[in-house]
Amino acid sequence: MTMTTRTVVLSRWYTNPRPDLEVDWPLLHREIGEDCVEWLNNKEQEGLVQLIIERQHTRARLSCEFFSEQAYTEYLLRYSAIWSQSRSEQ
Repeated sequence: MTMTTRTVVLSRWYTNPRPDLEVDWPLLHREIGEDCVEWLNNKEQEGLVQLIIERQHTRARLSCEFFSEQAYTEYLLRYSAIWSQSRSEQ
């Protein structure tokens, strides 16, 4: 069974319009949760997800693209409060 990829926005922030992108990783760890970041990093190593940092002018966001239905479902079960908050802010 083939799954189309799903993308979940994990965080959004404003940044300087300079060419280099500033990411406040400690803030993101606090906002998303260290256990969630660790879980996503492990899944990325397994090739089940891809973390993506996108930028448009002074706005940036961290997203996660899921390549596995099982990983996506597990993410929703573990971290649905974060997912619900990020969806309501879109």
